[in-house]
Amino acid sequence: MCHAFRDSKALEYFHDSVGIDTKESSALEVATIFHRKMLFLKQIIGRKYLSADYRKGESVLDWGRTCEAINNILDNGLCKKNTYSSSSYHYIYNLFRNLVGVNLKECDSCDQGPIILSNEQKNQWSKTLIGLTAEFIHADQGLSPEEKNELQDFVQNALSTKKSTDYKKIVKSMERKVKRNCKKRDKVSVYEQYECKSHFFPEVLDSDRYGEQAVGYLKDYLRNRDNQPVMASICSAKLSSSKDPKDFTFNDGVGSLLCGPHAVLIVGQKKLPDGSCQILIEDNYPGKCIQDDMPWAKCEVEEEGKTTGRYWIARERLGPMMIGIGKISKKKAHN
Repeated sequence: MCHAFRDSKALEYFHDSVGIDTKESSALEVATIFHRKMLFLKQIIGRKYLSADYRKGESVLDWGRTCEAINNILDNGLCKKNTYSSSSYHYIYNLFRNLVGVNLKECDSCDQGPIILSNEQKNQWSKTLIGLTAEFIHADQGLSPEEKNELQDFVQNALSTKKSTDYKKIVKSMERKVKRNCKKRDKVSVYEQYECKSHFFPEVLDSDRYGEQAVGYLKDYLRNRDNQPVMASICSAKLSSSKDPKDFTFNDGVGSLLCGPHAVLIVGQKKLPDGSCQILIEDNYPGKCIQDDMPWAKCEVEEEGKTTGRYWIARERLGPMMIGIGKISKKKAHN
């Protein structure tokens, strides 16, 4: 879902920059239509991904090439019905995906693995998840008051401890509704002027000079970006590593089985007095920056002391973690 969320946010930035007053494709739409099916097929067909030959494109690390979903939307337009563009639907969809196999109904010895909770734990889970979802729905500006109430009632019913809920069935139902909503697409005229370009680094970089060459591509993509963020796929497992990323080799990062593909946006850059360059990462999924886990980065903090989920990191440190990169830009005129 992080790749879909990144793409949705990239479209939101894009719409703002060109003055399009319409809802972007939601993360749920992007994930359902593009990313999830693609990843599933790659995992089924390419069971050998753990020993993949990166230069032959056998890896599933990219979870769909960075620009694949974006270009499909630029070519074909937005979902005609955007009922599910609300960020709340993305949140609830992902929550229920993570609850598949969990039973929250209060009962004695009625649970079957793999996850078994006590009645006290079920009550706590139910209360906490309902509260968190209520806050998310309340803050969602894409919903009317009536829609918020309806969605909140649905969540409370689905997370009730008074009955068993088939979360897998709910997830499948949401996916079917999104697909039906997107059978008809509205073309957007300004889209014809733009395209998304990307590079999948394991195919184009020398593993012996991976970090250095990745930074070179990053510099190039940060130039002339017309107020667009740069989309990046990175190794998430390395974000909480005690080892400084600047010392990573290819085998430490992208070539490692523990890479853990993750998607983020690069939304800014700045030069420090010592001449080094830092870039600003927007990581809205899950949207956390824990300073103790990232001593080599700097969490962005609001005036009231709350972290924004964004962080500053030296350009050279990000390079070895990068799997791929892309951005939306104007098409070059053909003579």
